[in-house]
Amino acid sequence: MGINYSKIGDGYAQFTDHEPLFEQFFISNVPNPSYIDAINGKDIKFCGGQSSKCKTIKYSTERNPIPFSGIKPTDSTYSIILTQNTTLDTDIQIMSTTLLKGHVVIQTDQYNPTEDYTKQSILASSFSSSLFTISNTGRLKLFGLHFDNLNPTSNNPLISISTDSVDAPQLQIEDCEFESDDPDSQIYHSIISINGGIMKMERTTIEYYKLMDQNSLINIKPDQSSTVTISQTSFISIEQQGTGNGAVINAQLNGESKLTIKDGCSFSGCQSIGSGGAIYATLNSDITDSGGIFIEGTTLTTFSQCSASQLGGAIYLDISIG
Repeated sequence: MGINYSKIGDGYAQFTDHEPLFEQFFISNVPNPSYIDAINGKDIKFCGGQSSKCKTIKYSTERNPIPFSGIKPTDSTYSIILTQNTTLDTDIQIMSTTLLKGHVVIQTDQYNPTEDYTKQSILASSFSSSLFTISNTGRLKLFGLHFDNLNPTSNNPLISISTDSVDAPQLQIEDCEFESDDPDSQIYHSIISINGGIMKMERTTIEYYKLMDQNSLINIKPDQSSTVTISQTSFISIEQQGTGNGAVINAQLNGESKLTIKDGCSFSGCQSIGSGGAIYATLNSDITDSGGIFIEGTTLTTFSQCSASQLGGAIYLDISIG
């Protein structure tokens, strides 16, 4: 091993400052998949193998997989495997250049949608910055994980998807759980905010959030075209306090924006201080034939014990006429 002399200081270099004496010319320094161990892992060059796990997801996503040869790896998607719960990650950016092509999968170790496994947690309640920000052509898939929320006073969403162009960032969530770090705590941010792009959520449970200051669990904003599909997902005890509409979903849909809820989703105990106990949607006058809100599927979607202080105990639609 060699030492980066710019970091010697008083002669005591941290282990993480050491550089390999010999570099691999053709082999990428980013294993695929890369394993994360927040307890015993170390964020050092070449970490990620099962015998030398990285410590944080953020470090793993910010590396350049291209080896010294300059020949790009053929991997189209990079997988990150979480082997322990973590409270260390924040401000993870998924964009077109992340790990070459911007296609990242983060999942629990031993994840299998048809068999038993233990969900690992990514806990972010000590941070105020968004946990994940997905932009331009970035694609993020989250499988078999457990999440909480940001610092309750933060105004940033836990997960942000946005674009300012025709690019379509994508988020796919399967078999995950979202649960407030403290069911009695009020939070001042949404869990997911989308302003352009595609989001798919399947077989997921979201429960026990109290949202303040016009925040809904999922906010769909009108500036860019968004496509949101939610299936086989349960929303339990989502309460909106202060002001606002739609405790679970507040969707401002225009153009080709589309919200689809299907295949046996359930909304129970959802309460809004305004209109739309579970869902509030505005269909603007420029909505196209392919856009709008759709509730469909072979299994019924159900609403139980949902209420609103104003209109629409379960759903409220505001339809603009051009």
